[in-house]
Amino acid sequence: MDFGLVGELTKRDRKHLSCLYISAISLDADSLIDELIRMGVVHSGVDRSRLRRDVELLLGKYTGAMLKDIHIQEILEEITTLCSRHRLSIPPNLWLLGKSLAMIEGLGLQ
Repeated sequence: MDFGLVGELTKRDRKHLSCLYISAISLDADSLIDELIRMGVVHSGVDRSRLRRDVELLLGKYTGAMLKDIHIQEILEEITTLCSRHRLSIPPNLWLLGKSLAMIEGLGLQ
């Protein structure tokens, strides 16, 4: 399928994503934030306790949720809000990945 998007996930990107995933399913907001720092997403001056609270709220929203009730587009919107609130900078290739996943989800639902 051609979504009109071009991006590449390096080995390093995949490692970061794996660590983020493990932190998320473990509901470990601190590990997730530490990985975002290693990725260069979180800049100095961020209020870590506020960021942790918002990450915990986001993770908690999906704790125990059925897969059929989880929608990529909704999660991306929540992540966008969180990033804006805390001035996080997600690399473009990861945004492209999210957008591609949302498009695939849309096709699957259709």
